[in-house]
Amino acid sequence: MSLSRRTFLIASLAAIPATRFDPKPEQNWPGFRGPGSQGIADGYTTQTTWDLAPAPDKPKNLLWRTEVPGMAHSSPIIWGDRIYLATAVKLSGKAPLRIGYYGDVKASPDNDEQKWMILCFDKKSGKRLWDKTLRTSKPATDRHEKSSHANTTLVTDGKNLVGFFGSEGSTASTWTASCSGTRTSESSTIAGMT
Repeated sequence: MSLSRRTFLIASLAAIPATRFDPKPEQNWPGFRGPGSQGIADGYTTQTTWDLAPAPDKPKNLLWRTEVPGMAHSSPIIWGDRIYLATAVKLSGKAPLRIGYYGDVKASPDNDEQKWMILCFDKKSGKRLWDKTLRTSKPATDRHEKSSHANTTLVTDGKNLVGFFGSEGSTASTWTASCSGTRTSESSTIAGMT
């Protein structure tokens, strides 16, 4: 993942829904598009400008930024003072990603061994608190060249953390500080994700 794409991801991570400099701990963002899947963070003003360039330690209109390993197109989720994110990390080299507008549909040649992970960050500081490797293997199926092996957003009810990784399977974790008690099930592709 190039620095500009990674920087955009981190800027997005810091901006959803913590768009003010005083993140509200009582508002959770438990899954894709937040509460009720509406994409609305009540009580927050929306920043219309931000800039990562002024100084790495003091970005304009951002609370924080941090490095995220691997490549994922999933959205971050928030529960309490924690941010959770799923990612797939290619173990040898950098995962290729095609950007731009193209009408073709091609599979990525990215079938090397991957590590599927859940990352946990502190909402106020951006510090990585822990990470959990769910699976390390070669992908069961190809991915689109403009996508990743970790596309689906995690979901939580405050007690359980659930992720779905396509043909790699789904994972459900009991809610603890280190995400222990992980159970993984596998799903084979027959006709889509049926």
